[in-house]
Amino acid sequence: MSSSEIQSLLAASAEGAGTKPGCLILLNSQEDVCQLPAIEERYRQEYSLGVCAIGSVELGDIKMNRVSCEEAMQGSHWKRIYIPLCSADQIAQIALGLCIDQTTKVVAQAILAGTPVEIGLVNLGFTATTPESYRQMFKNYLHQVAGFGVVIAGNAPIAKQPAAVLNKIVETQCCQASVDQQSHQDARFDEKLLSERKALALPSNVVLRIAKSTVITPTAIDVLKKQKVEVYREGVRCL
Repeated sequence: MSSSEIQSLLAASAEGAGTKPGCLILLNSQEDVCQLPAIEERYRQEYSLGVCAIGSVELGDIKMNRVSCEEAMQGSHWKRIYIPLCSADQIAQIALGLCIDQTTKVVAQAILAGTPVEIGLVNLGFTATTPESYRQMFKNYLHQVAGFGVVIAGNAPIAKQPAAVLNKIVETQCCQASVDQQSHQDARFDEKLLSERKALALPSNVVLRIAKSTVITPTAIDVLKKQKVEVYREGVRCL
């Protein structure tokens, strides 16, 4: 037990035992970046976090561990995959077992390995005039994805409570479409930085549309949530 080789093995084993499992965060759009502080707060106690920015997404001065798309695909140590926002196309691809973009490739690999996958929000893009048959098609896709064990919108797997959860997701999309049509509730912010002080000056329950380059500070995000302000960047809700 006193030999240097055995002591080295014991030390390595002890070090490995204290290592947190990895959680990979996949960012599909620039709007996802403003959610990173809240995601980090939720998962950092249990997981070692890695952030993979897909395509042209820029992380700016985010200090979290950055992971390339190649590392995301090769990382067999990921014990959870979290995606803040998925598009309708991506949901359809996952449901049909297709691997067209980096996100769906990682999700397919995770499903095959039995790794938990969670999607924060599904952007179905419905409008008030979207045909019911089209909505139903995506309800079916959501059922299929849930059948693979994927958790959507922070709820329990949809397969366990299908009607209530699916209807909530679809109705939310329709409500967002209605809000977009009510321009009198909108406010516009085109400055580069949305600080806590500027967030406090906004009225409650307003729909705030920010510029593509606007950065929201973590404290401002907290204020916006408390004031129930919905934030949209280029037509996509990011808060």
